[in-house]
Amino acid sequence: MHYIVGTKIAVNSNRRSQTGTRSVGTPTVSRPVNSEYFEPGKDYSLYYIKKTEDGIDYTFNDEQTGEKTVVTFESALRADQYIAKILGEKLPNYDKFYKASNQ
Repeated sequence: MHYIVGTKIAVNSNRRSQTGTRSVGTPTVSRPVNSEYFEPGKDYSLYYIKKTEDGIDYTFNDEQTGEKTVVTFESALRADQYIAKILGEKLPNYDKFYKASNQ
């Protein structure tokens, strides 16, 4: 589990810029942010994580309204991949860890 309670998720309106060290003259790469669970232009935080019979429930808090959104993922790995995609981040290789913990 890479993302923990308290992780902030900012969903930009239409596009998100790639951040990090770049060479001078390298253009900024933009990509669309597409999320079926979050509204564009809002900020969320990971509020609660609970294992259920159906998978793992991740509860996200809308930072402006306090409204909670529960999303069920089949595994912590799938949740991490989803959140990383929204944030435009790459996850470390946790394959060995997830294989050992799911046996």
